Amino acid sequence: MHSSVMPYLALFEVIAIAAALSVDCFAAAVALGAGSKPAQTLRKAVTVGLVFSIMQTFLAFLGVLLGSSARSLFANVDHWLAFLILGAIGFKMIASFGEDNASKGGNGLFSIAGLAVIAFGTSLDAFAVGISLAFLPLQLLNTLVVLVLVTFAFSAAGVLFGGKAGQAVGRPAQVAGGLCLIAIGTIILLQHLSG
Repeated sequence: MHSSVMPYLALFEVIAIAAALSVDCFAAAVALGAGSKPAQTLRKAVTVGLVFSIMQTFLAFLGVLLGSSARSLFANVDHWLAFLILGAIGFKMIASFGEDNASKGGNGLFSIAGLAVIAFGTSLDAFAVGISLAFLPLQLLNTLVVLVLVTFAFSAAGVLFGGKAGQAVGRPAQVAGGLCLIAIGTIILLQHLSG
């Protein structure tokens, strides 16, 4: 009886961890989706979902591999990196308000490199969680698969939701998206400085 209950609890814990980690990805994806054109939203949702889920899972896996030895080094800079990266991208989105994004390829934000930078900024906490996962009685492969799936779902849904909001509001949604990225970076910074 006890052994049949444990896998369910472990799966529930992994899903809860993955969902908590994916909230920042969802918020950033909403911001990205707000500036996308309706015809491109689905393709962008899949692309953002893939890039965000791969980055989040890679950083969690790296945290597991490096273990607690990297915790003290990384804990001193992760919040500052997230703040600077997301803030810079948010300001770029705001500064490009009113420009023709189609001719500029979406300001490069939807390039793989642009998305990887955003994904890195929103997924830094996955590294710290990865360190913690090394000490939990969870199967690593199952945990990483769940993390990929949940992050993909949150990120793709965020782009689709942002795309709908962007269609309803229009181009000012791009400014709102930029402000959202700046807010995410600021919240990450303040949480780490106050904790």
